[in-house]
Amino acid sequence: MLDLIIEKCVAGSALKLCDAIPNVIRYAGASLGYAITTATANPARLLGLDQGHGFLRVSGLANLVLYRWMGHVACYDRVIAGKVCYQA
Repeated sequence: MLDLIIEKCVAGSALKLCDAIPNVIRYAGASLGYAITTATANPARLLGLDQGHGFLRVSGLANLVLYRWMGHVACYDRVIAGKVCYQA
């Protein structure tokens, strides 16, 4: 039997966040708010990064993914350090 003990580890995927959030909504029936929290705030908190990542707050990093409802959830903008770096 193999026993792995890994602290502060998050399972990963090659799936992009803007694809993963709609999948959680579609396949798990989650709300948009729950899906976003599950993908952002919870991992940041688990890894001890919640002072700078996973939340919007004054003097935070301003890293955002903006979504739009178009009959489905669609990612349309990404903001890194307060600057738009991708627009769909």
